[in-house]
Amino acid sequence: MPTAAGFAHVYAPGFGTTLGRDTANDVTGTWTSTPDFAACELPAGDPKSFCAGPVAHPELADPTRPGEMPVSYSVGSTGAIAGNPRDHWPRLVWLSL
Repeated sequence: MPTAAGFAHVYAPGFGTTLGRDTANDVTGTWTSTPDFAACELPAGDPKSFCAGPVAHPELADPTRPGEMPVSYSVGSTGAIAGNPRDHWPRLVWLSL
Protein backbone atom coordinates (compact mmCIF):
# COMPACT_ATOMS: atom_id res chain seq x y z
CA MET A 1 0.00 0.00 0.00
CA PRO A 2 1.27 3.52 -0.70
CA THR A 3 2.34 5.62 2.29
CA ALA A 4 3.71 9.14 2.71
CA ALA A 5 7.25 7.69 2.91
CA GLY A 6 6.91 5.10 0.13
CA PHE A 7 5.21 1.74 0.45
CA ALA A 8 4.23 -0.67 3.23
CA HIS A 9 3.23 -4.32 3.30
CA VAL A 10 1.38 -5.63 6.39
CA TYR A 11 1.39 -9.37 7.05
CA ALA A 12 0.72 -11.92 9.79
CA PRO A 13 3.73 -14.12 10.61
CA GLY A 14 2.66 -17.79 10.68
CA PHE A 15 0.44 -18.62 13.68
CA GLY A 16 1.71 -15.50 15.51
CA THR A 17 0.24 -12.93 17.84
CA THR A 18 1.51 -9.84 16.02
CA LEU A 19 1.26 -8.17 12.64
CA GLY A 20 4.46 -7.54 10.72
CA ARG A 21 5.31 -4.72 8.34
CA ASP A 22 7.79 -4.30 5.51
CA THR A 23 8.53 -0.82 4.17
CA ALA A 24 10.37 0.52 1.12
CA ASN A 25 10.86 3.85 -0.61
CA ASP A 26 10.03 2.24 -3.96
CA VAL A 27 8.03 -0.86 -4.89
CA THR A 28 11.16 -2.41 -6.42
CA GLY A 29 13.47 -1.09 -3.71
CA THR A 30 14.99 -2.76 -0.70
CA TRP A 31 12.32 -3.73 1.84
CA THR A 32 12.94 -3.35 5.59
CA SER A 33 11.09 -5.67 7.97
CA THR A 34 9.41 -4.90 11.30
CA PRO A 35 8.13 -8.34 12.41
CA ASP A 36 6.46 -7.13 15.64
CA PHE A 37 4.80 -4.05 14.15
CA ALA A 38 1.46 -4.29 16.01
CA ALA A 39 -0.01 -6.66 18.58
CA CYS A 40 -3.17 -8.53 17.63
CA GLU A 41 -6.19 -8.48 19.92
CA LEU A 42 -6.70 -12.16 20.65
CA PRO A 43 -9.14 -13.93 23.01
CA ALA A 44 -7.63 -14.30 26.48
CA GLY A 45 -9.42 -17.63 26.97
CA ASP A 46 -7.84 -19.25 23.91
CA PRO A 47 -4.05 -19.67 24.23
CA LYS A 48 -3.94 -21.32 20.78
CA SER A 49 -5.43 -18.33 18.94
CA PHE A 50 -3.48 -16.39 16.32
CA CYS A 51 -3.96 -13.51 13.89
CA ALA A 52 -4.13 -14.14 10.16
CA GLY A 53 -4.96 -12.59 6.81
CA PRO A 54 -4.51 -8.85 7.35
CA VAL A 55 -6.06 -6.65 4.67
CA ALA A 56 -5.42 -2.92 4.25
CA HIS A 57 -8.55 -0.80 3.68
CA PRO A 58 -7.51 2.50 2.09
CA GLU A 59 -11.18 3.15 1.29
CA LEU A 60 -11.80 3.65 5.03
CA ALA A 61 -8.73 5.84 5.64
CA ASP A 62 -9.24 9.33 7.03
CA PRO A 63 -7.67 11.83 4.59
CA THR A 64 -6.89 14.17 7.50
CA ARG A 65 -4.71 11.45 9.09
CA PRO A 66 -2.34 10.35 6.31
CA GLY A 67 -0.07 8.37 8.66
CA GLU A 68 -2.78 5.85 9.54
CA MET A 69 -4.22 2.90 7.62
CA PRO A 70 -7.27 0.80 8.57
CA VAL A 71 -6.33 -2.88 8.58
CA SER A 72 -8.60 -5.86 9.24
CA TYR A 73 -7.39 -9.29 10.30
CA SER A 74 -8.95 -12.62 11.21
CA VAL A 75 -8.60 -14.53 14.46
CA GLY A 76 -7.90 -18.23 14.06
CA SER A 77 -7.26 -21.03 16.52
CA THR A 78 -5.63 -24.44 16.49
CA GLY A 79 -7.63 -25.40 19.59
CA ALA A 80 -11.29 -25.91 20.40
CA ILE A 81 -13.18 -22.61 20.32
CA ALA A 82 -15.04 -22.24 23.61
CA GLY A 83 -16.77 -19.31 25.24
CA ASN A 84 -18.22 -16.43 23.26
CA PRO A 85 -17.94 -16.95 19.47
CA ARG A 86 -17.57 -13.18 19.04
CA ASP A 87 -14.10 -13.49 20.61
CA HIS A 88 -12.97 -14.93 17.27
CA TRP A 89 -14.63 -12.40 14.96
CA PRO A 90 -12.40 -10.40 12.59
CA ARG A 91 -10.89 -7.18 13.91
CA LEU A 92 -10.56 -3.72 12.33
CA VAL A 93 -7.74 -1.52 13.65
CA TRP A 94 -6.12 1.75 12.58
CA LEU A 95 -2.33 1.35 12.39
CA SER A 96 0.24 4.13 12.24
CA LEU A 97 2.39 3.58 9.20
